[in-house]
Amino acid sequence: MSFDRGRVLPSLLWATVCSLGVFTGCSKPEVGIVAGRVTLDNQPLTNASVVFEDASRGISVSVPLAEDGTFHAQTYDQPGLPPGNYRVAIRPGTIGSGEAPLVGDADPNQPAPISSVPERYRSVKTSELSINVELGENLLYEFALSSAPD
Repeated sequence: MSFDRGRVLPSLLWATVCSLGVFTGCSKPEVGIVAGRVTLDNQPLTNASVVFEDASRGISVSVPLAEDGTFHAQTYDQPGLPPGNYRVAIRPGTIGSGEAPLVGDADPNQPAPISSVPERYRSVKTSELSINVELGENLLYEFALSSAPD
């Protein structure tokens, strides 16, 4: 078998260029760091999640609140959110909190837990909360909720 440099070297060069294109396409998107605090009637809100939604791009991220009402947004693989405008909702409970039992474990005689999150804040359509995320560090977002009727 003979080695034909005229055919092998261009093929190797092309394979290298294609490989670099694949690897650079795998880089993580740039994000804005999003953190803040949620209060209800001037007290830290707990046992709830902040939901950031950009329906036009199909982005919805739910972030649990810490015991002091703070949050740090993170996608499934990195801290922060892609830049853009987000509608925000505050929903009772947190993913994996054990608050809602599995269907087989549900007790129909036990009333549903009462949440302190007022109904109007639970949907991005009614909360009137929003943020604009820019690349890099963003200001700390303060969501001051009120239990008083509108």
